[in-house]
Amino acid sequence: MGAKLCLEVAVDGNPTQVRWMKDGLPVDEGRCKLEDLGNGKYRLTIPEMGADDFRNYSVEVSNGAGKAESKARITEAGECLLMVCLFHKWVWE
Repeated sequence: MGAKLCLEVAVDGNPTQVRWMKDGLPVDEGRCKLEDLGNGKYRLTIPEMGADDFRNYSVEVSNGAGKAESKARITEAGECLLMVCLFHKWVWE
């Protein structure tokens, strides 16, 4: 524990909303940093992970054409932290 977690998503198009979720609920913005990196890239960072951060994460991106979702499961095995990079590209009509 205490490791840093970064999840990123890349989007083609013009999303009107980007929502990061943990176990189906909005992430706690007091514990993490949400960034719009520009050029359709968005990032969720948890600077110091705790036991409660090893969960299922998802990001939902939407606009007038619809919505898309990508998911990642973050797990810990003993001393080894398995980091998952969430990188999904959506093309909007």
